[in-house]
Amino acid sequence: SPIPMVVGQVVLFLPYAMRVISSALVQLHDELLEVSRVCGTSWISTAWRIAVPLLSPALIGAAVLVFVYSFRELGAVVLLVATDMTLLPVLIFDMWAAGQATQVAVLNMVSAAIPAVLLGLSALVLRMLRRRRRMDAGTPGEGLRVEATPATVEPAR
Repeated sequence: SPIPMVVGQVVLFLPYAMRVISSALVQLHDELLEVSRVCGTSWISTAWRIAVPLLSPALIGAAVLVFVYSFRELGAVVLLVATDMTLLPVLIFDMWAAGQATQVAVLNMVSAAIPAVLLGLSALVLRMLRRRRRMDAGTPGEGLRVEATPATVEPAR
């Protein structure tokens, strides 16, 4: 069962994720949450409509960071993997011990390419979230634009 391995990975990488998320939580002002609660929304609605959208870049970043770190983790995986499970770090280690250097090089390239692709996709997702947030908020001063016309001064007759 993969449950011990998942628990081990969570225990190992939770501090990394919390470090990323806590820096975003520090920037989230309490007044935003308090205003929502004063308006009568539940704490679940407040979290879902205010906190999660503001923390989404940090949550995505933490998930990607944990994935990249855990993808290459061998120490915890070797101790917790079942005998019938074959994971990439274990396979690389077994091939290295067997002297199959070419296959090890290929698997190392694959294990470097998968997180790189994920990082690229997460950058695109974050860019789309930022663009959508800008479009939802509008540009500063939108709707308040006043066309300035030069004042004409009539000469006195």
